[in-house]
Amino acid sequence: MLIARNKEKENIVEFLLYMWQVEDIIRAYHFDINLIQIGLIDKHDVPQEVKYEMREWYQRIIDEMLKEGLSERGHIGRVKFVMSEIQHLHLQLLTVWQDKKYMALYEKASPYIQDLYRKSAGLVVQETEVCLNALYGLLLLKLKKTTISHETTDALKTISEMLAYLAANYKLYRSGKLDISKEKSN
Repeated sequence: MLIARNKEKENIVEFLLYMWQVEDIIRAYHFDINLIQIGLIDKHDVPQEVKYEMREWYQRIIDEMLKEGLSERGHIGRVKFVMSEIQHLHLQLLTVWQDKKYMALYEKASPYIQDLYRKSAGLVVQETEVCLNALYGLLLLKLKKTTISHETTDALKTISEMLAYLAANYKLYRSGKLDISKEKSN
């Protein structure tokens, strides 16, 4: 809850990856708030009222996931909404704004994105989600202490650079300092 709140303000890509991890953790704990309390919440050295807030936060996510039928896979509505905003911003930066820096980052990452898209066998249709899936996969590999090839590391570094720029622009967009509905003035 505390981490999610901070990440949502500071880096939307990290927020999405964190929320995906939370969804997977909830599934691993079989949607049981008492197991989450023991396995996660109680391990934090925070005041009792913060633990209570954390429990309520996890319970709200559990309720959302169950209501939306996400017991095996998928993302809650608010996470999907942010993902769609990220995709929209991605397209705006490429087409309407024709942001030269973003276009260069995208062009560099594009072969990797296309390769990952092909490997997804059509299960993922948005390019930004393909990129997020790749970063989440890297996170899971690191957690498992799996050896990661240099080629994979290089590809994901390129994708990360593109997403970092996208996240910075998203922060500007959410703060009202970037209006993506209009063409960029030169």
